[in-house]
Amino acid sequence: MGTRAALRQASSTLPSFLDLGLLEPICRTLDLFPRPTLIQQHVIPPLLDGTDVLAIAPVGAGKTAAYLLPLIHRLADPAVTASQREPRAIVLTAARDRAEAIGRALGVFARFVLVRHVAAADSGSWNKQSKELRGGVEVVVTTPRQLIQLIREHALVMRALEIIVLDDVDLMIDHGMSQDLERIENELPDNRQTAFFVEIADEMVRNYARTWLQDPVEIDAGTLRGGDREPVRVELPHWLDEEGSKQDGKQDGKQKVELPDWLGADEPGRPGAKAGKAKAKTKPKQPAAAPPPEDAPPDPETDAILQDLDAADMPPPAAKTPARVPAKGAPAKAPAKAPAKAPAKAAAKGPAKAPARAPAKGKRAPPKKKG
Repeated sequence: MGTRAALRQASSTLPSFLDLGLLEPICRTLDLFPRPTLIQQHVIPPLLDGTDVLAIAPVGAGKTAAYLLPLIHRLADPAVTASQREPRAIVLTAARDRAEAIGRALGVFARFVLVRHVAAADSGSWNKQSKELRGGVEVVVTTPRQLIQLIREHALVMRALEIIVLDDVDLMIDHGMSQDLERIENELPDNRQTAFFVEIADEMVRNYARTWLQDPVEIDAGTLRGGDREPVRVELPHWLDEEGSKQDGKQDGKQKVELPDWLGADEPGRPGAKAGKAKAKTKPKQPAAAPPPEDAPPDPETDAILQDLDAADMPPPAAKTPARVPAKGAPAKAPAKAPAKAPAKAAAKGPAKAPARAPAKGKRAPPKKKG
């Protein structure tokens, strides 16, 4: 049997949207979705019965159609026209662009039924949205903060509300919309159907589910195939994959890693490094060599090197000129005498006195003062 034939046979065993109980005009718009997903197969029936639901599904599991299709079915059968400012269903989501996308999907699924809707996100034309709300709509798709603004301005009331769906409740809590959800919960009527759709159901989400939901049905997309949630397998390197490296239970799960030579893993006398946890070994610091003692005997090699260095640094000796030999018959020159040194002057004792001046002729010398 070929692959296509096997897929065709497997898909024929799955229930169709008609088998789930949806109206034929609604199923007519689902040509691109011939078979419901697992989350849709388990969520649509309790929502058609009016039961509260807590659905846990990842992105791409088909949760948008899982709550929009039964919502349209319940509003179209029987067809009841909503009163002014009194919607019959509200869909809350965390972001404005997400609200607009849900509004477009709602328009596609409700193409052949009479279900009016408006995506009351503040990014659109407020005058058009207010006009549609005053004229009466069955479904309002918006964010928690925008819904509180509509309630404050008396643009809508909750008296006729039958269904409320909260998509991405975990994101609403993470984005700080907890107080907005509490205000909205105080405005809701008691006889309503509530559906929570989350990606991760932590303790905070479950606390809100206990307050909002009444005897809910919890559906986890991770456990729909039977058994526990399928674990996510992480691809590890071959030397860390303990299960993949075992063969017939004889080999160890961990594979040794060859270390480079500079880590010293292959030297004898040293323990081998563990696989995958090799650490570089630092070399111990060597102590500085002690200086030789002063009275140590000289090293002949060292003395030879020092002598070579001294010889290279000394300038070459000057060449000596040979002495002249006097010619025959020429008188020999007497050796030159050294110049005589001048006799040193005796140092005078005390300062030299100037000689007394003789008085000029015709003038008397001044008398000497006594004593």
